[in-house]
Amino acid sequence: MRYRRLGHSGLRVSEVALGGFFKDGYELSEWSLAQLTGEALERGVNLIDLADIYHQGKVESVYGKLLSSYPRHQLVIATKCFWPMSQGINDRGLSRKHLVESLHGSLKRLNTDYVDLFMCQAEDLETPLEETVRAMSDLIRQGKTLYWGVCGWSVKRLLQLNALCEQLNAPKPIAQQLAYNLFDRYPEREQLSMCAHLGLGVMTWSPFAGGVLAQGEIGGESGGIGLNAQLKRAEQEMLESRYLNANAADSLSRLEAISKEYGLTKAQLSLAWALRRSEVSSVILGVSSLEQLQENLKLYEHSVDAALLSRLDNII
Repeated sequence: MRYRRLGHSGLRVSEVALGGFFKDGYELSEWSLAQLTGEALERGVNLIDLADIYHQGKVESVYGKLLSSYPRHQLVIATKCFWPMSQGINDRGLSRKHLVESLHGSLKRLNTDYVDLFMCQAEDLETPLEETVRAMSDLIRQGKTLYWGVCGWSVKRLLQLNALCEQLNAPKPIAQQLAYNLFDRYPEREQLSMCAHLGLGVMTWSPFAGGVLAQGEIGGESGGIGLNAQLKRAEQEMLESRYLNANAADSLSRLEAISKEYGLTKAQLSLAWALRRSEVSSVILGVSSLEQLQENLKLYEHSVDAALLSRLDNII
């Protein structure tokens, strides 16, 4: 395993992170998850990416049990908040009330005194940005989180956030989470360079485009936070329109050819491609089996040169 600094901080995280989220209706036994987690940690993965919303706190609770047998100083635990955790009017968003209560709930479920990284899972345009920044500053000062970050915030909002943190002399976020893969390359337009400029390490998710880049079909990659039937259908249609069309099929065909030529799986190639960018601190894997994890991590047994990365760059 190799490690990279997370943004402008001194925190070092594994290039590959273990994501604790699974598709609605997908159940992984605690025994299987213990195997998966143990293998990841043994192979040098130190970053575990969670969120309170993943199965309404159940994922955090399971990981609270699993991680208790590992030395805390070897773990980098990240969790997130924003989405509603109940019908309560204040049990959502990035208000001081919700941030504090959400983190307290996560700490209890995770059975730990602190998390390493507490992230705002979306923008909250209804809460004053200063309220969010001051709340995060207080949580850091109290030692309940060591760092903070954001997920999917726009460049405009990132600039506002950076300026406000400087004005308030408050701790700046150190990470931004973005979807990034061979099909979803929008971060290359502005986000990656802006994150580097502002000192934000990029944690990427969906490296296999919902499983398409690994399996050639929707559903091969774990993800999601528990959607009702109507939303699941909408998500499926959106993924199919983006990833299962004529252009995507042609790109997948070229990816398959390169995979056979180099003796690497499509998933391994997709990981190597995402990690080619220095702005990327870690790629979050949403694997659902021990075999998937082991196969993906075999990437580190191979050498991926600039010529191969250039060919991958041009398949879309």
